[in-house]
Amino acid sequence: MRHHHQLLSVLFLASSAFSQVAFSSSAKRGLPFVPSPQFPQDNQIRVEPGSDLTWFYNYMWAPSPEFSAIAQSHFEYVPMIWGAPANDDDWNFLNNVTDMIKEGRNISHMLGFNEPDGPWSQGGSNMSVSSAVEAWMREIEPLKKLGVKLGAPAVTQRGQDWLAQFMAACLNCTIDFIPLHYYGNLSGFQDLVSRVHTTYPNIKLWINEFGFDHVALQPTQEFFNDTTQFLDSADYIERYSWFGTFRSNASNVGPNGCMLTQDGKLTDIGSWYLGGAATNNVPSVASKIYSIRTDIWVVVILVMVMNLFWLMV
Repeated sequence: MRHHHQLLSVLFLASSAFSQVAFSSSAKRGLPFVPSPQFPQDNQIRVEPGSDLTWFYNYMWAPSPEFSAIAQSHFEYVPMIWGAPANDDDWNFLNNVTDMIKEGRNISHMLGFNEPDGPWSQGGSNMSVSSAVEAWMREIEPLKKLGVKLGAPAVTQRGQDWLAQFMAACLNCTIDFIPLHYYGNLSGFQDLVSRVHTTYPNIKLWINEFGFDHVALQPTQEFFNDTTQFLDSADYIERYSWFGTFRSNASNVGPNGCMLTQDGKLTDIGSWYLGGAATNNVPSVASKIYSIRTDIWVVVILVMVMNLFWLMV
């Protein structure tokens, strides 16, 4: 593990030096989409011609209306089963994804439970390992027969013990890739990626939520450049999605990692993430209007409403 961590550090240093010269495009980049009804015009920015974004997820099991008309081959939708089914009669996730496939949408990947080791109050799905195993075998494992690649539960950065218990208990589960969440500095990011890759060397990784929250602009940009260029170069990293695709005055992780200013203009990070050049547009929080955490709870409530609807029909 020590040798692997040293190699990882060398790759990070190399990517840091390269970031001073250019910022490369990448097909690995995706969008963790949270709807912004106040500014629907922001959605188009993310899918303009030339955008690097190739896939998105929305913490739900149905594509967002904003992008549902876009071909799966152009902007791939990845459904997520956010938490445990409502009851034993709740087959909504499996049925909905199966129906999408039958109707011609090429669903090739899915994401497992969102932060099952975390409490609801912090955006987690708050699941025991045993309930997660049961739900996996009911609603997720059958999708393997339809050719869908299955993503493990995406634990918090402190949830590796929970993940280890799940992997040990779910012996009949197919795990095609492991999603990770991380918020913090570069050394912590290095350590997490190194530990998970060393523990599961034959399983691809997705980093589907990450950022350097509540720090100044320069270290945030340095973290963004170092991590994204490393992720692009590491062959065991299959995909990643930066958590910050909203306006700077709608963020619960600080303004400086956001893709958009409070006026809806691309920041440097926003432009870089889409494959463009720096814009010199500085994010701020001069007039905070709402919190992205609030919008995530709107998504969670929508999931619950959809579950109730499908149970009644």
